[in-house]
Amino acid sequence: MSALKRRGWRAALLAAALPVALATSAARAGPPFLTDDPEPVELHHWEVYAFTQATGTGGDVSGAQPGVEVN
Repeated sequence: MSALKRRGWRAALLAAALPVALATSAARAGPPFLTDDPEPVELHHWEVYAFTQATGTGGDVSGAQPGVEVN
């Protein structure tokens, strides 16, 4: 690809990304929190959950890889 074509792609990408970047705002969080967690974690404490999912039918098994959630 020639330098002129690369420069054109970069300009087009910048022209598309710039309005999106300017239109976004910072996420804000603070009390009161809305949560479905029955008992939120106390300050300076951790929750760690390991999970996986699998389905088996007629000798075939499919599923997701194991995951970890840390709060």
